[in-house]
Amino acid sequence: MEDSLLGYTSPGIENSKTQGLPSPYDWLRIARANQRPPEGEWRTWMILGGRGFGKTRTGAETIRHWVQTGKAKRIALIGQTYADVVKVMVEGESGLLNIHPPEQRPIFYPTKQEIVWSNGAVAQVFSGDRPDQLRGPQFDCAWVDEIAKFRDPEELSQMLDMALRLGENPRVIYTTTPHKSAFVDMLMKQSERDPSIRISRGTTFENFCNLPKAFFQSLKRRYGETYLALQEMLGLHVSDKTKALWKWEVIEQNRYDTPPPREDLEEVVISVDPAVSQNEQSDETGIIVAARDKRGHGYVLEDASGKLSPHAWSQRVRALFAHYRATKIVVEVNQGGNLVEQVLRQRGPPLPVVTVRATKDKYARAAPVATLYEDGRIHHPPGGLESLEHQMVHMEQAKSPDRVDALVWAMTHLFLGGKPGLFWEI
Repeated sequence: MEDSLLGYTSPGIENSKTQGLPSPYDWLRIARANQRPPEGEWRTWMILGGRGFGKTRTGAETIRHWVQTGKAKRIALIGQTYADVVKVMVEGESGLLNIHPPEQRPIFYPTKQEIVWSNGAVAQVFSGDRPDQLRGPQFDCAWVDEIAKFRDPEELSQMLDMALRLGENPRVIYTTTPHKSAFVDMLMKQSERDPSIRISRGTTFENFCNLPKAFFQSLKRRYGETYLALQEMLGLHVSDKTKALWKWEVIEQNRYDTPPPREDLEEVVISVDPAVSQNEQSDETGIIVAARDKRGHGYVLEDASGKLSPHAWSQRVRALFAHYRATKIVVEVNQGGNLVEQVLRQRGPPLPVVTVRATKDKYARAAPVATLYEDGRIHHPPGGLESLEHQMVHMEQAKSPDRVDALVWAMTHLFLGGKPGLFWEI
């Protein structure tokens, strides 16, 4: 399987249909990395995704793959109500019936509340409001949609756990927007020490190319740059008491031992957040080297920030560009305007410079990047980034988090189509 087909689909990337990628029915090749089932042995997979991320498609396609490969023969389909299961999980545009090629499509029997495949696999439909219905039946897998909205998700989960007793490795998939839920809280905490529980996250913006412009305009009007937007758009499970975007444990869990070889990196950028003044009290110039590989993972390769004159930082950036064989230089021009770009261009041979200008506050710009960390997609080396990491976890207290600003611009360019903040001009 070609790694290039498994990367992160950023806003601005053309629809896969225009790139000669496989048929829309060949899900395992066109799915994004965080839509593919986790590797290894696990029993529970919870997908926390923003609206429009593709949670329903991911759940339905995983069930289809398991049925076609003989891994699933008796399936439980559970939504908040019976009507929700039929409308979304079965007959919806991304539901089980519509994601199959016509010749392989299963048959839905509404009166029996069953879906039957030609190979004999059967899926039964249940309402999350009636967990008692799960007494008696037994399954080898289950798909539960929007469990965070259920009246009593813990009771449902307990009943389902007892019903998952067929096959060698019975599994359950939870697909949900992370509404406030004690059950979601519990499952996330358990996943930190229990490898049988896996968590995947995804944002609305990952599916930018396949969603209409009007959809994003509507969400922008409804949510703006609020905490609710973090939940509904970025799939973040946000606690009212937690404002820190980055946590030490998340950074620690996703370190790399050695950076990937240059040939495995699709893009390497040098990101610069220049200081305005030049004196002892001046802010630092943030300079971050970051990269994205073919699997859709990001790496912070170096933090070269410091109190530097324009000549010093431009020469440092040029040296880093050559050393890392970078593809772009991303420079914020809010403070220095065109002079910043001119300094870099006039200090030597022409370089590919991308200028960016902040139109949102620092928190709004950083939030989408923080979700990539939460999803385990961004990796730091075991040492050398202490100052950057301190700014990240103490961003609320930092007077001028220049290193973090440079980091955010780098990852925004690599993963978010160069668009800062939760929303941009749509």
